[in-house]
Amino acid sequence: MSIRYPRQIRPASFLILLFLLTGSARPVQSAEKVDYLKEIKPLFAEKCFACHSALKEEAELRLETRELMLKGSYSGAVIHPGKPDESILLERILAKGDEQMPPPEEGSRLSEHDIALIRTWIEQGAVTPKEEIPGRPKDHWSFQAPVKAKVPDVGLNNPIDAFLEVKREQQGLVPVEPAARRVLIR
Repeated sequence: MSIRYPRQIRPASFLILLFLLTGSARPVQSAEKVDYLKEIKPLFAEKCFACHSALKEEAELRLETRELMLKGSYSGAVIHPGKPDESILLERILAKGDEQMPPPEEGSRLSEHDIALIRTWIEQGAVTPKEEIPGRPKDHWSFQAPVKAKVPDVGLNNPIDAFLEVKREQQGLVPVEPAARRVLIR
């Protein structure tokens, strides 16, 4: 005895199965433009930035921007736009043993899809939007020693009033007369 399904279910299940088989395991096509901000940078952030960013510069290498990748490390540029086979970045990702990136103790290898994505991105010229190179955290203002500001000498006792007076003069503003004691009390 076989189970019979209504005729509407058969085509629907076939379409769902077809979508699952083709949609989820879709390889990267060279014709598709790889979006650096949506595909490559998040991948680098997950797998590479722990060791190759402003916080930690292993091998003097930072991967946050295209300029930094072209500057490279002590061994030179890590990407050669349009030439994935000459790119040290791809070479190190594909390497085994001591040369493998990321190292086994630091994280898991990149998937075949991720490697194909990076290869395609380099083949397409390693295009990125113009980005400002992030500064080093130790250069951030919050890590700098505070410097005592010199209080302007304008004949006022309160330093805050002195700074305000200088700004008022620069803008051509005239201060109002001090309020009478009786006005302040109410």
